[in-house]
Amino acid sequence: MAQEPGHGEDNADLEEMCMIEFGIQLEKLRHRIETLCEGQESAFRCFCEDLRTTPDTARRRKIVIDFVTQVATSAKFFAEEATRQLVGVQAFCIDKMSSDFETMLRDVTTAFNTESEQIKDELEVCNSTRSQAEEEARDKFEKEKAAIETSLRDELVSCRICMLNPRSIMIMPCMHAQFCAECVEQSIRRNGDKCPSCRGTIVSKFPYVC
Repeated sequence: MAQEPGHGEDNADLEEMCMIEFGIQLEKLRHRIETLCEGQESAFRCFCEDLRTTPDTARRRKIVIDFVTQVATSAKFFAEEATRQLVGVQAFCIDKMSSDFETMLRDVTTAFNTESEQIKDELEVCNSTRSQAEEEARDKFEKEKAAIETSLRDELVSCRICMLNPRSIMIMPCMHAQFCAECVEQSIRRNGDKCPSCRGTIVSKFPYVC
């Protein structure tokens, strides 16, 4: 039987695609169809020959009935075969879709896990950076606090004139005690018995511990 265009080797480019996408062996399917058609054609030629060579009407009636029955049976077989092929294709496609879906789901899950790990790492870096910044701010605050306390303490206990020696003298009767003995003596020598703070008369003075 001569091959028509589109059959045999002409369909070689479709073989792999049909097998991968639909699970169909294209050449095998073509061969089955051609075999069925050749069988039907041979049966039809025999049927026509029997009709020509049979003079008896009753016999010709039986020949016709048998042939039609054979054709119907063949058609039923062809329909069942086509249905079987269809079911196979559907099952193959469903399996392939399930496999593709599982692959896609696996890829999505992998991408999600990767992104989650990246976010987790970035969050850890942010927390570490924040903790470091808080620690640095705390250290800076403690140092500034200590410096202010030291400055205030020095200001409260240091002589207000020289700002070096500790306060050590209380002046009476004004009771000012912001000066060291050396600065008070120098002030008396320069200004007389006058308090360096209020300029009141110094009646007496005695040691004072701040």
